[in-house]
Amino acid sequence: SPRSGPEIEFPDVPKERYEAAIGIEQMVYDGGSVAARRDVERARTAESRAHLESTLFTLRREVDRAYFGALALAARAEETSLLIDDLEARLRQARSGVEAGVRLAGEADALEAERLRAGQRLEELRADRRAALAVLENLTGFAFPPAANLPLPDLEAAVAAAGEAMSRQHPAFRAFDATATRLAEEVDEAGRARLPR
Repeated sequence: SPRSGPEIEFPDVPKERYEAAIGIEQMVYDGGSVAARRDVERARTAESRAHLESTLFTLRREVDRAYFGALALAARAEETSLLIDDLEARLRQARSGVEAGVRLAGEADALEAERLRAGQRLEELRADRRAALAVLENLTGFAFPPAANLPLPDLEAAVAAAGEAMSRQHPAFRAFDATATRLAEEVDEAGRARLPR
């Protein structure tokens, strides 16, 4: 070669190729779909809460019915027990009058029949009270013995609570409103999903 000198050798370039890339995506504008989905989830939560309140309202009403039913039955049983005591006293007087010859035997028999009917009514009232206590036990999970003395609630607090309850809307209406809100949010989300991004 025309030039003389040290020979330079170049290394062979590898035939494999390596490539590295990092991709980053950030949505600048989503057309409001994330916010719409969040609003739908909030509406669903509100709807579930309203339905739960409606169910609890119904449960409370059933508990109240069983509780106050048991109270009323206990009061009627007490009245019937007092009536039986009175009938027994009158029956003793009638029998002594029959023995003395100043009363008819039919009077004593009529009083005896009335006492038996009252005793039967007393047993029915006690059975109905046991049934009301069983319903109350089933609804609340608390055991109530048949002789349980249920206290009357504080009437002043109950009257104040009733006045407040009258000013509030029934929970079923709130559940309906929550469902309507959820449906509106879902319609809005569906509309936004169709928009170009």
